[in-house]
Amino acid sequence: MTKRIGLLGGTFNPIHNGHLQLAGFVRQQLQLDEMQLLPNHLPPHKEQPLVTSAHRLAMAQAAINDEPQLQINPIELNRDEPSYSVETLRRLRQQHPQDAIFFTMGMDSFINLSSWYQWQQLLNLCHLVVCQRPGDQMPEQGPEAQLWQQFGIANNQLQQLPLVGHIICLHNPLWPVSSTEIRQQLQCGEHANQWLPPAVAQYIADHQLYRQ
Repeated sequence: MTKRIGLLGGTFNPIHNGHLQLAGFVRQQLQLDEMQLLPNHLPPHKEQPLVTSAHRLAMAQAAINDEPQLQINPIELNRDEPSYSVETLRRLRQQHPQDAIFFTMGMDSFINLSSWYQWQQLLNLCHLVVCQRPGDQMPEQGPEAQLWQQFGIANNQLQQLPLVGHIICLHNPLWPVSSTEIRQQLQCGEHANQWLPPAVAQYIADHQLYRQ
């Protein structure tokens, strides 16, 4: 039987309640059978993380202990070389040849999609789920606009989707804080517990992460 599998990648540095809220929102809206969180390696052009991949993975695992509908997939962390989304999707497609895969991204990623490695191949491997926050606008010109015009699908057509090939736009609520802002609070010695799952806040405290 065909399953509907959602993917949400991120550095999760650290994972916070906004990530969990978004994952749950997408899972509910698309009636997914699984929702996998994919901690990824930081791209080469980013600064090195303040914490190791092992810590980021452990925090992600701690975050979902009380979220049985979510799973952690370390597929990108298990590779030594940089992981491109298209390569990750190829590996997951091999593992799930008969399942529909929904790859989640923010509008900030979608409007720059044509800069991604082998971006033209993405819709051969999955559906793209673009999360649009208040104030976000779909591009009106360029490759991304053409892609949306050609492959975008209305939300009332989601029940009869093939395994790959469409773009779905979901309007999700704005989360008031980012991982960057949480790190800044922690570096200043402030608490950020209101933004973090309790197990993640405890893990950060136990391991003295994000301290100067």
